[in-house]
Amino acid sequence: MVTIEDFCDSDSETKRKLLLQRGMRLLSRSTKEVKAVLFELDSFYVEVLYDRRTQKMIWINGFDNMDLLEPYLQQIDISFVTAG
Repeated sequence: MVTIEDFCDSDSETKRKLLLQRGMRLLSRSTKEVKAVLFELDSFYVEVLYDRRTQKMIWINGFDNMDLLEPYLQQIDISFVTAG
């Protein structure tokens, strides 16, 4: 099991390999310049930002703060729960 501390202390290539081997892709969101992809990895989340023009990874952030999930949670349709 990878801890968030170990993940954050790793270099970019190690982080990328861990995501490919053990990460579960959950959601994505995009702006004109950047595509953000959310993964679950063991007991925390990882957000990866890609430059949309070059398709290269430009940032990886491991976190366990649920507030950082908000931009992704807004995408989930829960209307079926409240439908009567």
